[in-house]
Amino acid sequence: MKLYRKEGDLLQVLCFPDEQVEKGDYLAIEDLKTGRMLLAQAIDIQFPNLPGLLEDLLRDEAKEAHIFGDEYDPLQIESQINLLRDARLIQAKIRCSVEGGEVKFNVSWIPSRVHSRIRRLEPGRLRSLLRLGGARPITIGQLGEAKLEIDAQSL
Repeated sequence: MKLYRKEGDLLQVLCFPDEQVEKGDYLAIEDLKTGRMLLAQAIDIQFPNLPGLLEDLLRDEAKEAHIFGDEYDPLQIESQINLLRDARLIQAKIRCSVEGGEVKFNVSWIPSRVHSRIRRLEPGRLRSLLRLGGARPITIGQLGEAKLEIDAQSL
């Protein structure tokens, strides 16, 4: 995944076909140079508006209707085009940042596009980062396959 754009408290993240992200998932955007991390929640998934993509899709549809047989593609351009066709643009809302192990809700920085790593957070890792759960857990719902719990003492 690659960071594409930030507008206000919204991020746009470019996601490739082999990367699994669904609406509601949490993403960790880790700036490897500064050691800070943004936590953002995927709120929408779209296809990016790529120049020439509509024409390419129409051309493929017309070609499939009239031509049968194998195509010769020695440079494997078709696989690259298919990768671009299936790329997704994740709209994510910034929820907080983690700086020096502390959760901060006032985010006044943006991560580097070059030195950032973006990954989907598993529910257990999200709970430990936010220090959720505890001595008196209350289940408030499901997050994927895992229970989402809060500590009654923190209420």
